[in-house]
Amino acid sequence: MLRAADEQPAIADDDPVRFLHDPIDYLMRVYRRHGAGVTNAPRRADFVFALGAESNYAIYSNPDLFVATGFLFPGPKNSAQRRLLSGIFNQNGDRHRDHRRAMMPTFQKTTVAAWRDAMAEVCETFFDDWRFGETRDMSAEMLALVVRLNARLLLGVSDVDLVSQLEKATDEWMALNTPLTVASSLSLDLPRSWYDAALASSERVESLTKQLLELRKAQPLAGDDLLGVLLRVQAADPSRITPLELVGQTAHMFAAANQSTRSSLIWTLFLLAQHPEVMAELHDELDGELHGAAPTLEQIERLPLLDRVYRESVRLFPPVSYYTRMCADATELCGRRLNKGTTVVFSHYVTHHMATTFADPQRFHPDRWLSANPTPYEYLPFGVGARTCIGITFAAQVGRIALATLLQRARLTIVPGTQVNRKVTTILSPRDPMPMRIDRPGRPYQSSIVGGDVHDMVHLPSTLAAAA
Repeated sequence: MLRAADEQPAIADDDPVRFLHDPIDYLMRVYRRHGAGVTNAPRRADFVFALGAESNYAIYSNPDLFVATGFLFPGPKNSAQRRLLSGIFNQNGDRHRDHRRAMMPTFQKTTVAAWRDAMAEVCETFFDDWRFGETRDMSAEMLALVVRLNARLLLGVSDVDLVSQLEKATDEWMALNTPLTVASSLSLDLPRSWYDAALASSERVESLTKQLLELRKAQPLAGDDLLGVLLRVQAADPSRITPLELVGQTAHMFAAANQSTRSSLIWTLFLLAQHPEVMAELHDELDGELHGAAPTLEQIERLPLLDRVYRESVRLFPPVSYYTRMCADATELCGRRLNKGTTVVFSHYVTHHMATTFADPQRFHPDRWLSANPTPYEYLPFGVGARTCIGITFAAQVGRIALATLLQRARLTIVPGTQVNRKVTTILSPRDPMPMRIDRPGRPYQSSIVGGDVHDMVHLPSTLAAAA
């Protein structure tokens, strides 16, 4: 039986059990030891790590050869776990392409642009409840904000309590599925209790998703929200999106939209709070252009530092830190022959932390984007090609509006001594609360001493620093 990471006995550096407990640490160890390219898991011919831009290019440009396996283990026949496989992250081929096309009305540029006022309203209303002098867990706050935005814009419902219940169940479900999926590929044993908990969690996710769909069906189906679009497609052609697929697609898209957007927001706030010079410069840009208001779409284009900050944040902390594919046929990858059925792990995180592409890659340096020009396979926080994150435009607009609105209203300082550790369920997020003190906006900005494995991911100030 596996125990919690802090209770583990000594484990060899190359033991795949390490990958289960800390994928980022394991993948970086593989890269430092073997470099870019394809490396077999110890004593395994059918499980490889493919790291670097060349591997990314081969995998993303051949989606019918390197097929998606998703983040879910199969589960027994007739279980909710098995039924929830029917979503976009487990789909391949023509079905995947057609369902992406069906969802595109929600995520096309004109639709997302039209939501600017609603995004700003949700953000401003949410931040109105904050008070100067109080301390809040910013990780939880950013998740709560994203849930409200997604409930209104992507799901088309106003029952935030139901959406919050689904978010909590989905987060638990993903956290249980990731190690079970990887352990299955590596033929590792996990406690039966994990398996049973995952099955129970899938039942809750399915039940809540069905409640959400019934709530949306009771309203007019006009509008560009994702559920409205999917329900109209199903009504027009029930064979195009089956009832089973409707539940699966809703669960998959909801999981991705909440966790990935929260990830980019909280890590950006963390980095700014720990780099007062950058925050002071960004405050000047926001204050000079926006004068306290949420940005219009035209103003977003006139906030170049905000853009560089966001791009640098998702370079250091890409929402999806790694993913897996399976070889649909025997093939060659970076000179290594792979058999049909081989599991391939590739990593956005490792790619972004390669000094061959980004000088001093552990440093938070937004101005690197004044000259950096990586290829799409060297910088891919949201994927690339046919499987690029379908919500990339939505997430980018939410991120910029939320950050610009918040940072004009409050000065955030991390509580000194906070332990900042990572949690990886494919999505990279903080494992523990991230308490920050809320003060009036403006100078001075001051960093704090923090602990945790975040120091493995980014170089942070070792002493308190302030920007007046």
